[in-house]
Amino acid sequence: MAGTLIEIGFEGGHGTAAGMAGTFEEFNFPEGQDLALGLATVGILSGIVCGIALINWGVRTGKTTELRTDATPSVAERAGLVEKERRRSAGTLTVNPSSIEPLTLHFGLLAVAVLIGWLMLTGLQWVEQKLWADSLELFAHVPLFPIAMIGGIIVQALIQAFDREEIVDVQMIERLQGFSLDVLSSPPWVPCR
Repeated sequence: MAGTLIEIGFEGGHGTAAGMAGTFEEFNFPEGQDLALGLATVGILSGIVCGIALINWGVRTGKTTELRTDATPSVAERAGLVEKERRRSAGTLTVNPSSIEPLTLHFGLLAVAVLIGWLMLTGLQWVEQKLWADSLELFAHVPLFPIAMIGGIIVQALIQAFDREEIVDVQMIERLQGFSLDVLSSPPWVPCR
């Protein structure tokens, strides 16, 4: 069971570690959640430290095209801001807000991807219960997010096939993805025991 901590902590992150608490309890391994949260923290910190070291090495050896050793970031860049003259739109209004709010449309497309993933996972769990669950349960412990990614691939394929008017704005989807990542990957509040 400890072998699963690598996938949960490093690839899934804090949100997955918190979401798997019930599964750890079910397998009589409640310490697994704490270990997964610790591994997620180690993963973030090592990713930041190693990433910064790799970027610095790339800049110093001239392997980067965007960053240079003689570049000095502006005050706005150091503060994490985009200077007013360099700002770009976060999204484009592709539909008339009087018919449907564009943000709602794009959020709905992401929700449909998750819904497709949930339906697929529920269907796989149902098939498993009917055919072999008494000998081996696999899909009962599969988290939703990898199956939701398959739902996202299906939605993307449908959009590419049928969106002739290009009403799906890539920048809007990217903003929603960034928002979702920020919300889902932030460390959960875990009460003290």
